[in-house]
Amino acid sequence: MRIRVWLLLVLLASCDTVHPEDTSHIVIDAYMFADEPVPAVRLWRSIPLSAPYPFDAATAIDDADVSILVGNIPITFVQTQPGRYSPEISLVSPEYAPLALHVNWQGTSITAQSRVPPRIRIDSTSVNRSERAVRGLILDSLLIEPVILDSLGVDSLRVGAEESFVFLVEATIHWTVSFREVDQDSAWWVRTQLAPTLDAGGLTDEYFLRSEQVQREHQAATQSPGHRYWSGVYAVPVEAPDALMPAHELRISLVRSPQEYARFVAGRSSPRDREPPTNVSGARGIFTGLSLDSLVVLVE
Repeated sequence: MRIRVWLLLVLLASCDTVHPEDTSHIVIDAYMFADEPVPAVRLWRSIPLSAPYPFDAATAIDDADVSILVGNIPITFVQTQPGRYSPEISLVSPEYAPLALHVNWQGTSITAQSRVPPRIRIDSTSVNRSERAVRGLILDSLLIEPVILDSLGVDSLRVGAEESFVFLVEATIHWTVSFREVDQDSAWWVRTQLAPTLDAGGLTDEYFLRSEQVQREHQAATQSPGHRYWSGVYAVPVEAPDALMPAHELRISLVRSPQEYARFVAGRSSPRDREPPTNVSGARGIFTGLSLDSLVVLVE
């Protein structure tokens, strides 16, 4: 099953992990799809991480002035529900269009700029898995071969490692780069991701080897001009070496973005330590254009 190509304008934000009692930050959420009418924008305020988060009138930002400039066409938004702002006109977002956001709320001005990347499409994929479960040690969410651990002189029992049996699954994505000539050396980035779905207890998130990567697109591996590919690996844990690998769905996604989204994704890898980088002035989060293609395959 292929999920259609779409361009996405995302404004995401995280709460302040350093001062969780501060609830004054504005959080903005909006998605803009290529060849689709501009959707609504949602505004709300952050609350402490320890508190339940209701997306309702208690957290909604009301009476804000919201506008987005797509190319040279301004779009004004009007409030239709608590925290929800809908565009006054219907407009689609073309490739390469510059984007500019402006929000004004109670004297606070929020601005950001970005650009819509060119479309991206997965040309083909291949998925391979190990024939049988392999033995390894789980150490800080990393699968390590015992011989490597021994060569490092690490006592696995002292550091909390445990033996595990896993099936290794490798997936490769191929896509084509067809930029305009001026963009051949542009700053587009790509995020490649493998997201398997297993039954509860699979603990797949803790056993990923390299299920995701963010890199400059022109630095991705290539076999010929205009061609790019990426391979990722994840592990499916089982209870015994002769166990069968559970069949599961694997979502393979490919995202093209400007640099600000790449920095934001990389910054979220340690959410307890710092705020993700942002290109938004006056608020939390990120304002960026995205192009995405994804598909779901059955691995068995």
